[in-house]
Amino acid sequence: MSRGKSGKRRKSTKTPRPQSADGTVRQAKAPRGVPPWFRKWFPLFASTFLVAANICIFGTAVIYFSNQSEFDLTYVDAFPLLLGYCIAITAVLFGIGLVIPERFRTGYVAVVFAVAILLWIQGSFLKWGYGELDGRGINWERFSWQGWADLAVWLGGIVGAILFRERLYRQIAFVAIAFAVLQTGFVVTRAVTAKAPEGSEEKPDPKKGNPDDQSVGVELCQISRTRNVFHFIMDAAQTDVFLEIIEEDRLEDELTGFVIYKENMSVGRRTVLAVPAIFSGAVYDGRVGEAAYFGTAMKNSFHNVLYEKGFIVNLIPHITMEMTRFTNYYAKPPVYTAPRISRLLQTSGYLMDVNLFREVPHFFKKFIYNDESWRLSALVAKPPSHLSFGHKAFLRDYTSKLEIADNRPVYHFIHVMPPHSPFVTLEDG
Repeated sequence: MSRGKSGKRRKSTKTPRPQSADGTVRQAKAPRGVPPWFRKWFPLFASTFLVAANICIFGTAVIYFSNQSEFDLTYVDAFPLLLGYCIAITAVLFGIGLVIPERFRTGYVAVVFAVAILLWIQGSFLKWGYGELDGRGINWERFSWQGWADLAVWLGGIVGAILFRERLYRQIAFVAIAFAVLQTGFVVTRAVTAKAPEGSEEKPDPKKGNPDDQSVGVELCQISRTRNVFHFIMDAAQTDVFLEIIEEDRLEDELTGFVIYKENMSVGRRTVLAVPAIFSGAVYDGRVGEAAYFGTAMKNSFHNVLYEKGFIVNLIPHITMEMTRFTNYYAKPPVYTAPRISRLLQTSGYLMDVNLFREVPHFFKKFIYNDESWRLSALVAKPPSHLSFGHKAFLRDYTSKLEIADNRPVYHFIHVMPPHSPFVTLEDG
């Protein structure tokens, strides 16, 4: 009611919002063609699915396509498992929304939607430079104020969602769909444009050798009666740890004649830059792209000269060397690591772990990191699925097959990955 110029009260033309007996706002009548149940439940589904998709799909895809060389399985391989996790998380969050009292449901949906947006904001913008997750650990004390900054953003977002829950609730369906479509488009674009570097890790090719037996072939294990050059790259092996092993196992006499350069440093922080420098002497200076540098340097590698001089050249690389000259070539397949299902569980768990590390506030990151044992990975897979254990199994198989078989000189190159992260194993490894 309002008072006009004549002083008489007249009825207000504003339609009051429909309320139930307990005072909560009822759902407005659905537009023609939209079922009422859809209008009632879709905001709940959209918000819960967006949270799950951010954790399991969108974020993991960005991590994978930015670091393809770190994985021995493709994202397509891991996607069905990640999608299953996404559906499970959605079902749990949706189920909670079903059973809570109706008067709290609008607030619950608004908070869940706010969490979905906050996960994206944290992973996209609030990245505090924790360094490479390479086993050296994180000095958490250096990031005290960042934790409070994260907390302020998250509390502000959640409190705002609660205060404006009614207004937000009416927009959730549209915003969630638009946000999911935009992120899907971004991921598809990354997948299409992401080109594996020329130095990407080797994947097994069923056309090479016997597809029923992907273990190292005997032709790569034949040594010369006259001259053998064994060239090992122990990727990420630490000099101080190597010296401790020599001292503990008393191997000094076994290594007489070898020289260790304690002050040696790599020419690049990544293997794809260090390997071509080792083989060619050419250092990457940034004037050309990494792929162009890698290809040019490897084509000028010293082992090409050995091949031309009559050496048998056996290559067992960790990053591709197929553009070079060789006699025998072997890309270590996952046959030495673990059953496929174990590797799928480990890969999907690790992707979600790293993504959660990016997307949760600072004070929760330490829990996910778990001293680099990674919370989810430790639950779904055992350490032997790690690449280092597979390479150890390969070396055992390789050395057991070594035999003298030729008079020509032979150059053997073997690139393996010792444990980079710290592991605790049984005495037999």
